[in-house]
Amino acid sequence: MSISNYGLMARRGFMFAVAAGTLFAQDGADAIYVQTNAAENAVNVYRHTDDGLRMSGSFRTRGAGTGAGLGSQGAVALSADGRYLAAVNAGSNEVTLFATTNQGLEYRGKTGSGGRMPVSVTISEDRLFVVNAGGTPNIAGFRFNRRGVIEPLAGAQRNLSGGGPAQISFNEDGTLLAVTLKASNTIDMFRLDDDVISGPFTAASQGQTPFGFAFDRRDHLLVTEAAGAAPGATSVSSYNVNEMGNLSVVTRTLRTGQTAACWITVSPNGRFAYAANTPSNSVTGFRVGRDGALTLRDSNGATAVMPAGSGPTDLRVSPNGRFLYVLRGGSGEVSAYRISGDGGLAFVDTVDGLAPGAAGLAAQ
Repeated sequence: MSISNYGLMARRGFMFAVAAGTLFAQDGADAIYVQTNAAENAVNVYRHTDDGLRMSGSFRTRGAGTGAGLGSQGAVALSADGRYLAAVNAGSNEVTLFATTNQGLEYRGKTGSGGRMPVSVTISEDRLFVVNAGGTPNIAGFRFNRRGVIEPLAGAQRNLSGGGPAQISFNEDGTLLAVTLKASNTIDMFRLDDDVISGPFTAASQGQTPFGFAFDRRDHLLVTEAAGAAPGATSVSSYNVNEMGNLSVVTRTLRTGQTAACWITVSPNGRFAYAANTPSNSVTGFRVGRDGALTLRDSNGATAVMPAGSGPTDLRVSPNGRFLYVLRGGSGEVSAYRISGDGGLAFVDTVDGLAPGAAGLAAQ
């Protein structure tokens, strides 16, 4: 039954519809955001209703994408309160800021990325940082306001210690920044004290080709290791991170039996993590201990298996922890999976229409 004829109201990630005195709840995300990365770049917005996944609009960034995969995680990023979304424009060396609304996205402004080919972005309160992969790889920091004015932070443009940056992200309280470097097999950490940034402080990755990462609720750092796309050789490691940004290993190169794990997300309650294996057309589920230790949910590393050519890339757990949303970059689809109490995944729905090269997924 379609909900288009009913009155709708959204509250904390739940959608309710009232009809003839009946109240039913839809517990999917209010909105899923995917960047097209097309020459005329845009962010598509999808809704998860009782009818499944539906695209509700496409909003231009007023910048240019590359039309090809970015080799990164975090091409779009939400603020913690869900009020703002940032998107990189890798083809025009810019970053766009939107405000999120019930109607979709409202363009607020854009700025130069402080380097060449921005591939990943992160937000903490009114600070925005981007990592640039072209030329001399670097990070650049900005401050923004409600009107969309975006200004560079003094001293917040720093060169990286190596090449091939894949992701930048703040930790939970916004005092640390992490950057994975695929080409040099290292992880750069930066400390922030208000607007004063120090670093990079560089640590060797436990596995080859560190790619995507996520901080859990206790600031453990979970990092995928694509192992140069060697068949069946991918792994994930986890680290303790202290307030100075120093890393110490918790789980070292946990092999999954899959190929090229590149993207990873953690459930809001911190119990589960999921990594996308693009060539294997699969998602690996992990149990995450309170100490950050990782164990495989499934011994073969395949918690969800997708059709050939799906090529899963970016993924995100819904804010209520009940669904996993996956960008199937190979087939141009966005898919939803229900997460069971033991971390299992059950396919729910998929929506197509994306061109090759789409990059970045966020959900609220």
